[in-house]
Amino acid sequence: MATVKSAKYLILKTAPSGNIDTKEFDRGLLELRNTPTASGRSPARCYMATPSIHYDRRAAARAGHVKSQYNKHARPLPKLSVGDYVHIQNTDAHRWDKVGVAMGCGRNRDYEVQHPSGRVWWRDRRFLRPIPDPSIDPLSHIPVVPCMDKTSTEVEIPSYALRRSEKLRKYAT
Repeated sequence: MATVKSAKYLILKTAPSGNIDTKEFDRGLLELRNTPTASGRSPARCYMATPSIHYDRRAAARAGHVKSQYNKHARPLPKLSVGDYVHIQNTDAHRWDKVGVAMGCGRNRDYEVQHPSGRVWWRDRRFLRPIPDPSIDPLSHIPVVPCMDKTSTEVEIPSYALRRSEKLRKYAT
């Protein structure tokens, strides 16, 4: 129905006398055929399965520009190995609050991740961050000294002299 309205509007706008043998009508019809709809595909691509050359060039130029803009700051993520510990991003809150173990990898940068509860999820690589193995203590070279408990239950409160700035003293008097 919307296509019929668009065609009628095109005729009224470019050929008010009803004569559609004009260059303006031809250009308008070509633009109507090549304009993408809400689905992202133009009527030419949907019905004819081949868009016009003008649309192809413009779409290719736009796609190339978008790709170059994206690649300016994009970087490839390193692959994960089976058994790596990972933080998993929560898809609702966008927080890295879950921990799991990579159990396998798929074809397109997706990994099978097992949670401590035993559940297994498939997650894309961009939602996984590798973390060091928690069983390896990175601070093992630092000696641990146990805290010495005091026999007295009294708590020492240090006394501090209150300090005021000169500006406040001047205005207080």
